[in-house]
Amino acid sequence: MPLSTTGVFIFIVTIILLSYITILIIAFLIEKWNTEYERDRRVIPLNRIFRLIQLRHQFYQVELDKHYQKQQKVIEQIKNL
Repeated sequence: MPLSTTGVFIFIVTIILLSYITILIIAFLIEKWNTEYERDRRVIPLNRIFRLIQLRHQFYQVELDKHYQKQQKVIEQIKNL
């Protein structure tokens, strides 16, 4: 039983409209996600990054000096025994 021309036409138009609506929804969601990403993204100035690297290095040096001093105390205690 072949389909009528009107039925095929309505079917094609329905598929096209559903495809168009789906594309619009996907485009809207992509735009929404993109604006959220841009809003959440923070740009850190390069001089601040360099300053953070310097502070981390200074912190490492302080911790290293503390460790070295502890080792020296232990060595002195061992020598005194």
